[in-house]
Amino acid sequence: MKRSFRLFTALAILSGVSPLLFNNQAAHSQTSPQVVASYSVLCDLTQQIAQDTLDVTCLIGAGDDPHLYSATPSDRRAIESADLVLYGGYNFEPDIIQMVEATDGDAPKIAVSEVAVTEPLLGAAHDHGSHAGEHHEKDGHDDHHDEHDDHHDEHDDHHDEHDDHHDEHDDHHDEHDDHHDEHDDHHDEHDDHHDEHDDHHDEHDDHHDEHDDHHDEHGEEGTEPDPHVWHDVENGIAMVTVIQEQLSEISPDNADLYEANAESLIAQLTQLDTWIQQQIDTVPESQRVLVTGHDALGYYGEAYGIRIESALESFSTEARPSAADLRELIDLVEDSGLPSIFVEATSNPGLIEAVSRQTDIGISEEPIYADGLGEAGTSAATYKGMLMTNTCTIVNGLGGSCNESAAQAFLD
Repeated sequence: MKRSFRLFTALAILSGVSPLLFNNQAAHSQTSPQVVASYSVLCDLTQQIAQDTLDVTCLIGAGDDPHLYSATPSDRRAIESADLVLYGGYNFEPDIIQMVEATDGDAPKIAVSEVAVTEPLLGAAHDHGSHAGEHHEKDGHDDHHDEHDDHHDEHDDHHDEHDDHHDEHDDHHDEHDDHHDEHDDHHDEHDDHHDEHDDHHDEHDDHHDEHDDHHDEHGEEGTEPDPHVWHDVENGIAMVTVIQEQLSEISPDNADLYEANAESLIAQLTQLDTWIQQQIDTVPESQRVLVTGHDALGYYGEAYGIRIESALESFSTEARPSAADLRELIDLVEDSGLPSIFVEATSNPGLIEAVSRQTDIGISEEPIYADGLGEAGTSAATYKGMLMTNTCTIVNGLGGSCNESAAQAFLD
């Protein structure tokens, strides 16, 4: 599925708009900067910041699996005609990335996740021998959730290797006081990202050719970065800043609007970040284990104190588990006494269903949105809504009590 936010003549005819007015609107559409965003999270954040000042084309729609998506000729045409191309990077949408890198043109091509999160979680490349909660590595990111120090102290064994989470965002969540003062610092932290961005892409010309350069920069050979960075709200805030700055570059007349919209969005996300931890804290400690389809929730687990176990020990849904790995997961689930395990919205549920049959542990009624947003009209159709929906699905499925109305109060 693709969504393109443009005006069409048919709409003008059906709505009774005068030809002169429509012609003016059509001219506006033709002269507005064209932005291509690769997948649903980037599309939503871009649209929230830009409103109706830009034409935004989304390549991978909600409900499609970015790992498996095959780029089309129309995708190439959109990329070639764009004034700005935003994609995730870290090999999240490999076919789109290959097309972006092979397409000529002067438009900036921004790997948003790579610019926003320069020290990603790392996992063993194509290695299915260890579980997600065990093979993740992380550097930096100190003091990610200072207001939850006591909570994380109780989980020392789970988080020993992840102390000082989110150093570049020191005290961002310290009671969430002086948010906008901190946001100014947050913008300062990203100045060098964009001043040096051209060099960044020059250094990564062969970034996705066998991923050799990528591995050299982000970890030892044999590891790969986790691309699902947005599941930690702190990273989502960094992505908002990257997008806002890029939009301001191609449409400077709207820079003040983009900054105001980004600040409003960041304020809501900061509240949502606190709310998520409050909901997780209602889950009994022994049940804070999330068993799902593939290794996509590592950032969520790191940020909010949840152990992640996956049927596929891979960041991509393309992988297949070994019999030994599946047996290990079944044994873990049998011994855990968990109330439920979870399927994902865009992944084949077969593996989790097999684990459920073997263990007699039920599957949550609602899926996890691991690789993007939900369909239009669902509670997970926006980035904020997806985070809220996932959290309530996880919390209620693990025996906690999710207060959705508290989140709705500041998200509406």
